[in-house]
Amino acid sequence: MLLHLFNQCRIGRMVLTCDLCGKKWAHASKLKIHYRTHTGEKPYSCDQCERTFTQSCALKQHMTTHTGVKTYTCDVCEKSFSQSSTLTAHMLIHTGEKPFSCDQCGKEFRQSSALKTHMRIHTGEKPFSCDVCEKTFSRIDSLVKHKKIHTGEKPYSCDQCGKEFATSGNLRTHKRIHTGEKPHKCDQCEKRFGTAKELQLHIRVHTGEKPYICEICDTAFSQASNLKKHMRVHTKEKPYKCEKCDKAFTRAATLQKHMRVHNSIMSEANVRKLLEYQSSTAGTQKPTQDTTHVTVKTEAQESGL
Repeated sequence: MLLHLFNQCRIGRMVLTCDLCGKKWAHASKLKIHYRTHTGEKPYSCDQCERTFTQSCALKQHMTTHTGVKTYTCDVCEKSFSQSSTLTAHMLIHTGEKPFSCDQCGKEFRQSSALKTHMRIHTGEKPFSCDVCEKTFSRIDSLVKHKKIHTGEKPYSCDQCGKEFATSGNLRTHKRIHTGEKPHKCDQCEKRFGTAKELQLHIRVHTGEKPYICEICDTAFSQASNLKKHMRVHTKEKPYKCEKCDKAFTRAATLQKHMRVHNSIMSEANVRKLLEYQSSTAGTQKPTQDTTHVTVKTEAQESGL
């Protein structure tokens, strides 16, 4: 039997204990509900969105999200909520209280659920898996965003340029290109950035942090992209190829610099036409350009390829 009964004499009543985790309950109904956390059973389902719940009271609370009823109001900002627990969590924004702290790094959170999600950074746990490519994620919202890669869905479009995005967050970040908004400020030099990631990378200029290390030569880098470029020194990979001469390069910037050589060289046909024109007009007018200079320049540039 999964449920074990024992007599707790000092309080004179029966106490139930879960054989799976050892947690104790005074009522069979409470243990029955608790046991669903192990089995995954969720017998109560919403007829609006098919979401399921372990308890009827949880379903009842959930239904208010469909009805739009918000009976709980914040007395500070007057924002309304459908559940008292959501209001309680919201109030922590005003008080600044963060009662849940990580025992690994000390980071604090307003909600226990946020701490639980954060702990996966330390444990490496990724319980959410994509059913298309089997990639795993630590957060359900990250999985939802990822799935749009497979569907190609981009429901959020910019009203300025029409560019489309898979998530509202990406659209919000993109719009800063048009508005010029840079909400993330460095507290060391007051330089501002459009995204938190850009600020995080910039901070390493001040701290000197270089968390990305080459496993071959131990050279350290502040950005993963720079390490990736560096690895091509060891692998000899040259992914950037010139369309005109098939010469390959390890960096896109080097290819762009190389292309200027081709763009500045006169083709042999154009040189020939210039020589023919200057030859035909030699008796009537002075050449407007030194063909020897053109030819020498071309050969010099070609030798630099």
